[in-house]
Amino acid sequence: MARALHRCSVALGETGQRVAALTTAQEAVALFRELVEDVRDAHLPDLTMSVSNLAIRLGQLARLDEAAAAASEAAELSRELVGLHRNAHLSTLAMAMNNQSLAWAKLVKHMRHGRPREKQSGYIASWLGSIARVPADLVRHW
Repeated sequence: MARALHRCSVALGETGQRVAALTTAQEAVALFRELVEDVRDAHLPDLTMSVSNLAIRLGQLARLDEAAAAASEAAELSRELVGLHRNAHLSTLAMAMNNQSLAWAKLVKHMRHGRPREKQSGYIASWLGSIARVPADLVRHW
């Protein structure tokens, strides 16, 4: 069911049905979180992809704070996957970090037009701290 919801969310997003895509993505993530509680290693890749999809759907609806948080979570989950099966998931981490960078860049750009500078600095520091944990092998591939 969770995989079907994930695929449905992607399809809805591709057809421009953004609100429905977001709702479906949220449902998929909730189900995958339950599955991960039972058998973490088996369902972690699916949760990672669903959280990444959720970040995209949130960004499309200009919910930029939430999109950046979800993208960061997807990157963290991807790091865990790389720790479990490095070669199988290194490309997942690269994609998640790319999505994270895009989400944070949108958020920072948006913040420059109305948020206090202190809040901007906190977000930027959080993003930079996340980037600092990039595995050396991944950097060599870039």
